Amino acid sequence: KLLGAFLNNSVITRLRTAQRQFGLDRAISIITLQETRFCGIMQADIRNFTKMFGSGSEIEVAKLVRQCFSEISSVGQDLAVIKPVGDCIFVYCDDETGRENAVLNIIALAIFFVNSVGRINRTLQARGAPTLNFGIALHAGDAVYGNLASETLIDPTIIGLNVNMTARLEELTKVPEIQHLTGENAIIFS
Repeated sequence: KLLGAFLNNSVITRLRTAQRQFGLDRAISIITLQETRFCGIMQADIRNFTKMFGSGSEIEVAKLVRQCFSEISSVGQDLAVIKPVGDCIFVYCDDETGRENAVLNIIALAIFFVNSVGRINRTLQARGAPTLNFGIALHAGDAVYGNLASETLIDPTIIGLNVNMTARLEELTKVPEIQHLTGENAIIFS
């Protein structure tokens, strides 16, 4: 239960399955082992963060970001690993039932995220406040999964060329020509 407060539900499910077979120490080793996995990957980044801070308190902006990230986290915890990092959210799914499911899960979470941001933006517009704008990239491919932090910090993540590709695609959503085609909340699929 304690690990569940710090780890994603999808990681906890793997941990519990391995724990039943091998015991807790071996299970922790298994879920943190570095290996190649096929993943659906999403990165979303808030665009108008500076403008938002200019129109409201930093605490209010932080609450707004938390609201936005908590909706996708509550829905996506069982499908993917969700990592908020400042005003960016990084999500990956490596569904053990197949590559197609990993991709479909990440697309479903992106659609949910866009709808969630839309609901929040309607509330902000009604108050006359600046709205949230995101650049979102979706990509899929092999990545190195594992605990990259240290022996004393359990934080499984992914790295690799496909993770970098997702980040580069998200950066493209800042390009004015891309924004013109996609609108304020741009999604780029590879």
